[in-house]
Amino acid sequence: MHVPVLTAAQSARRDRLEIDAGTPSLELMRRAGECAARVVTERLPSECTPGVSIFVGAGNNGGDGWIVARDLLGRGLRVAVHVVAPPGTSDARAAASLVDVARLAEIGAPGVVIDALLGTGAHGPPRDDISAAFTHIARLREHGAVVVSLDIPSGVDAALDDRKEGLGMGWCGERENGAGPERGIRYRSYGGGPPGAQPL
Repeated sequence: MHVPVLTAAQSARRDRLEIDAGTPSLELMRRAGECAARVVTERLPSECTPGVSIFVGAGNNGGDGWIVARDLLGRGLRVAVHVVAPPGTSDARAAASLVDVARLAEIGAPGVVIDALLGTGAHGPPRDDISAAFTHIARLREHGAVVVSLDIPSGVDAALDDRKEGLGMGWCGERENGAGPERGIRYRSYGGGPPGAQPL
């Protein structure tokens, strides 16, 4: 599917226009998270079978991750959520409140890892807790997990990398991007849904 590519600034402007036109920001988060969950289950059905581990940060990217968790639980999958930072925005808190945490599992060897740590608004070096999560995710990838990132891979500064890391305008479009934050890894970008740290 062909999808127009937007810069991070253009993507933020589209969100603002939607919100100003009356669409609640939480609704945009719901759309993004549900689409991400759908793409992951459609593209990686066998990989999802052992379970999906989601790493969430404090911001709205983390909120997207909570929506993904809720949707995947609704699809009957085993889901673990690693709270690297508690929800720090009203939308992220609202999204987290939608998840029945009693249904979350401990998954030692997930088939899929979802990176919902940092979104397009992140700048500068990551904090120590985020860096530790990067290391954990990399270790899971080394053991065979497919890593999928929401918006863009955490650690990529979208403002600096706009020209080569543009975001697909549609929720579920696909476009091959350049090297990810770890040298030698390529990923596909799903605007509003997940770019995977490995090709899907």
